[in-house]
Amino acid sequence: MSKTISIQYPIKKFSVQMRGALAVFCADQNLMNAVVPLINFETEAILWDEMFEMPFGPNHMAAIEIAYGIATDGLRPKINFLDAALNMDASLQAGILRGLALRWGLKS
Repeated sequence: MSKTISIQYPIKKFSVQMRGALAVFCADQNLMNAVVPLINFETEAILWDEMFEMPFGPNHMAAIEIAYGIATDGLRPKINFLDAALNMDASLQAGILRGLALRWGLKS
């Protein structure tokens, strides 16, 4: 009689910065599909420079700017994402709010 051995690997919990940025990206499937190749989930590294060079419209670019702020606790110089955020669809706005809530510890 053979016995099955089950090995469980620990599941890594992402930092609040990474979870916040991912909440923004996941709010829009097209955005997530485009940026996922630029994210190293093992090291939590995001290739921001490459992401900022991608041909996104103003709403997606504003969402990336906000995700950058959530992940790095800072904003890029001379960037005003608030105007673009006002014109985003509700799902992106909700993703940004989820990301901020995660980063600020209001949601786990």
